[in-house]
Amino acid sequence: MNDAAGVCRRRATCRLCDSGDLSLVLSLTPTPPANAFVTVDALDT
Repeated sequence: MNDAAGVCRRRATCRLCDSGDLSLVLSLTPTPPANAFVTVDALDT
C-alpha cells in the first residue's frame, strides 16, 4: 500500500464528544510511512 490517503485523515471534531473546540497539544514532524524510508544512496544531495 503506497497510498496514505486511505490510511490517515485529519479530524475537525473530537472522536469522543464530537466537539469542534480542539487544541493542538503535540506537534509531530512529518515522517515517511513504515517501510518507505529513503536510503542514503537514493537521496539527491
